[in-house]
Amino acid sequence: MTAPHLTTVEDAEAAWLKALLAPTTEPLRELLHPQFVAVHSPVGLIHDKEQFLTDTARRPTAEDVRILTAVIHRFPDMATVSCLQEMRIPFVPGTPAFVFQQAVTRVWIRAGDGWQLAQLQLARRLPPA
Repeated sequence: MTAPHLTTVEDAEAAWLKALLAPTTEPLRELLHPQFVAVHSPVGLIHDKEQFLTDTARRPTAEDVRILTAVIHRFPDMATVSCLQEMRIPFVPGTPAFVFQQAVTRVWIRAGDGWQLAQLQLARRLPPA
């Protein structure tokens, strides 16, 4: 499945951030390339599409995601987005959300008339004091 409505990398990035806030992983699934690979978590998991979606479904949904800084490199049928990302995740209802910062690289590839995410690399970082 491709996402033809994502005509620019900026459209794909906006859809990705929105999907991270969705109550299910279905919006994420629509954005992932069939050969998607994620390298993530503090222990460095390497997951394919289904493993990543299963792992993500087990975690609490973020209540907010912010991009602190981003660098986009464009190529004919591919783009890389490197950024610092901040997520607020409410692990316990009624308490303040825990803040995670991550150094992130996303590799988007052209799929038909749209874009799909082929590679995701997440590395946690400690917020500056």
